[in-house]
Parts: sequence; structure tokens; C-alpha cells
Amino acid sequence: MGAEVIGMSTDNVDSLVPWSEQLGLTFPLAGDFWPHGLVVLQYGLLRPEGIADRAMVLVDPDGKVRFIEIYPASQLPPVEPVLEALQKLADEGSLAA
Repeated sequence: MGAEVIGMSTDNVDSLVPWSEQLGLTFPLAGDFWPHGLVVLQYGLLRPEGIADRAMVLVDPDGKVRFIEIYPASQLPPVEPVLEALQKLADEGSLAA
């Protein structure tokens, strides 16, 4: 559907690489380390203790947030809600072909 998955963490890239390899992730991870948490702060996802909330965010090709859901750190976020939001964008013709 023209989407790309990118993981983001306030950890530095050097710590994300082995973590990603250990989990067998196949999508890129971005380290929002310096300035610390600037991107997650702009999405309202930076906690006072300096770590990011666990969330699924869908940003359309124009940079508009079309879906955001925050989950407890102990919960693996379900993929179904973001896939449904992605399908809705595709049905609307809001995704690049």
C-alpha cells in the first residue's frame, strides 16, 4: 500500500543495531538520540523521564499524522489497527502509488 515501517527509539544507533539484530527485525530503526527525543517530543510521545512512549504512528505522504495509538511499555502493539488505518488511506487514494 505504499507504506514504510520505521522503528524509532530515543536510544543511540549503536545500541539499536545489536538489539535489532537480536530480534531479527527487517525494518530500519531510527535513533532519536540527539537532540534527545526531539522527534518523539514533536509527536507528543516523550515521557518526562526521557524515554519514548510505545506507540504506532501513521504519517501520510504529506506529513500529516493520520493514526496514533499509545500502548503500555509491557504490551506489544497490535498491528491490526494501523493496517486498518492504512487500508482506509489507500481506499481514499491518499497514498502514493
